Amino acid sequence: MSTQDKDLAMSTHGRGGVRASAYLLALPPFLFLLIFTIIPFITFLLLPFKEYDPEVGIRGTSWVGMENFRHLFGMDGFSRVLGNTIILKIEYILFCCIAAFLLTLILGCIRTRFWQRFFSTIFLFPYFIPTVVFSYLTLFAMGKAGIFFIFSSESLADPRVFRIVYPTLEVIKNIGIPVIMALGAINAKRESDESSGFLRAQLIPALKAIGLFALIQLSALLTMDYELLTSFRNLMVYQVADTIDTFTYRTNLMYDRYSIAGAAHLLRYILQTVLSILVYFIIKKYFVEDNFAPKAIKTRDKKRRFAPVAVVAGLFIVEIYLLLTTAPLAISVFEAFKHNDIVTDHVLNWSSVYSSFITYLPAVAFAVLVNAIFTILLAYPLTVKNLPGRSVYAIFLVMVLNIGAGGVHEYLFFKRLNMMETIWPYIITGFFTLVNVFVLKSIYNAKYKAIEERTVKGVEGDIGSFFKRYLPRVLKPVLGLSALQYAFMWNSYYPAQAMYTVDHVNSSPVMMFLSIMTSPERDIYGALTPEMLKLATMVSIPGIIILLLVMIFGYHEIFIGQIRKS
Repeated sequence: MSTQDKDLAMSTHGRGGVRASAYLLALPPFLFLLIFTIIPFITFLLLPFKEYDPEVGIRGTSWVGMENFRHLFGMDGFSRVLGNTIILKIEYILFCCIAAFLLTLILGCIRTRFWQRFFSTIFLFPYFIPTVVFSYLTLFAMGKAGIFFIFSSESLADPRVFRIVYPTLEVIKNIGIPVIMALGAINAKRESDESSGFLRAQLIPALKAIGLFALIQLSALLTMDYELLTSFRNLMVYQVADTIDTFTYRTNLMYDRYSIAGAAHLLRYILQTVLSILVYFIIKKYFVEDNFAPKAIKTRDKKRRFAPVAVVAGLFIVEIYLLLTTAPLAISVFEAFKHNDIVTDHVLNWSSVYSSFITYLPAVAFAVLVNAIFTILLAYPLTVKNLPGRSVYAIFLVMVLNIGAGGVHEYLFFKRLNMMETIWPYIITGFFTLVNVFVLKSIYNAKYKAIEERTVKGVEGDIGSFFKRYLPRVLKPVLGLSALQYAFMWNSYYPAQAMYTVDHVNSSPVMMFLSIMTSPERDIYGALTPEMLKLATMVSIPGIIILLLVMIFGYHEIFIGQIRKS
C-alpha cells in the first residue's frame, strides 16, 4: 500500500472525524422540496379542518374543526372504500409474494448469468410497457380469446371474481420486480460464500428479498396502482373496486370537495407515515445486509456451473407464463385478421403524436437529470457514519416521501401558480423520488464499508470525500435509477397528466393513447385498429429499450426503488 493509501486508510478518530458539511450539500434539493412539496403540504394541512372556498383561499375560509372527518366517516360507502383498499392491497401482496417466491426457487437453481437475465427480462417485460397499453391489450385478449384465456371480460363484471382477477393482473404486470430482487440476493450470497447449501444460499436470501418487497408494499398500504385499477374497474364492480385513490381523485376534481378530499389524504398520510417509519427501521436492522450486497471480489478462475435441468424448468415456467399472458393476445390478433375484424379508422392525428414525442422525450430527460442530482445530494448525509442527527434526517425524508404526488394540496398549489394545462407539473413532480435516496444510500453503504473507500484523509462528510470518494462510486447505480425513473415517468399519466392536463394538445403520448382508448365511441373490449397498435408500439419503445439496457448494465438493487407507489 502506498503512503497516500495508508494516509487515506487512517481511522476517522485519528484524523478529522466526522463533518456535518454533508447537510450543506443536501441544502439545494431540500429548498426545492420545501417550496414544491413541504410548504404546500403544511399550508394545506389546515384544509381538512376548514370549509375550503377557492374564491377566498385557505386563510379566508371558516374553521370547522373535526367536522370534515366526521362527514368523511359518515359518508355512505367510505368504510367500504377503506376496506376495498386494504383488501386489494393485501391480496396483491400475498399473490405476488407467493408467486415470486416459487419462481425464484426454480430460477435460482440456474447458475448461468445469461439464462437468469433472459428469464428475468421476460417477467419484467410487462412492467416496462405503459399501463394503458398493457390494459388495452389485456382487455382485448379477455374479450376475444375465449377459452384460451383464464379470465374473460365477463369476469370483470362479477364483484366476487374481480377481487381475484384484478390482483392477479397486477401480479402479472409487476412480478418481475420481486423476482429479480430475490435472484440478486441469491447471487450475492453465492459470490460471498460458495460453500453454502440450498438453505443458506437460496432459500433464506429469497425469503428475505420477498420479505423486503412485502414490507415496502405494506408501508404504502392505502395506495393502489391508480392507472391499472381504473383501467379494469367498471360500474358493475364499483362496490369492490372503489379505493382511497379513486375516492380522493373523484372527490377532489369531479366534485370540488377539497376539504373532504384533504381529510382523506391526511388520514392516509398519517397511517402510511407511521407504517413507513416502522418499516424503515425493520429493514435497516434485518434486511439491508442480505439485499444490498457488499462489494464483490472478482476472481478470474471463478466459473458458473451450467444447470440444464434448471434451465429446462425455467423454460417450462416461461412457456406457461407466455401461454397465460401473450398467447391469448396473439390468438386474438390472428382471429381478428383472419375474419377481417380489423377496423381502419383515422382517429389519430399523427402530427400531434409526433409533436408530443418531441416535447416529452427531452422533458422527461430534464426531470430525470434533476432527480438524479437531487438523489445524489440527499443521499450523501445518510452515507456518513456517526453523522449527528442522521436518524432524524432519515425520518424527515420518510415523512416527506409519504406526502407523495397527486394530493389535494399539490393540486391547489399548482392551480394557484397557474400551471394548469402546462407541462410543468409533470416535470416538477418528476424531480422528487425519495425512495431512490434510500436505495442509493443502502447500495453505497453496503458496497463501501472500508474507511479508505469512504473518506479522504480520514474525514467523512466533507466536500473532498463527496467528490473524490462518494460521487465516482454512485454514478453507476444512479444511472440505473435514472433509467428506471425515465421509464416510470414516460409510461405514467397519473397524477401529473390526469390531474393537470385536459387539453389534448398538451398531452403526452401515453395520455393520447388513453384518451383514444376510453373515448365514448370506442369499445375498449373489442376495438383493434392498425393505428392503435402502431401507437401502442411507439409509446412502448422507450420503456423496452430501458429494460434491455438496465438488464445489461444495472444493479439488481435499483429495482427496489420501483416497488413503492406513493
